Amino acid sequence: LRHTLLVFTHCDVDNLDAILASDAAPKSLRERWLPRLAGAVGVDNEQRLVARARLQTALDGLVARLKNERYSHDSLRAAQKRRDAAREADREAFRAAVLDWRKKDGPLVVERFGRPVEKD
Repeated sequence: LRHTLLVFTHCDVDNLDAILASDAAPKSLRERWLPRLAGAVGVDNEQRLVARARLQTALDGLVARLKNERYSHDSLRAAQKRRDAAREADREAFRAAVLDWRKKDGPLVVERFGRPVEKD
């Protein structure tokens, strides 16, 4: 996400960074998302030329900070591998839960129409 700018539209405040760093911004945004992003910019859609210039300035600053580093195919492949590994882990966890349910000693309870389904 270091190549990503968070853009707030219909935003006419000049001190967006201060607002995002304060308690006025959601905690998850401040602590989880903003540190992972390249930055945030607010644009007022009513002032199209100013908004376009502000966004272009933010993008130019991002490119300069990244020193023209591009989002490469290697980055995409690494992201796909992480996604595939997470999917496989989910599938394995589901398989294990089904096996536990079949043994009747696991935490999984299957219900149908509000009633537990018994194993055949």
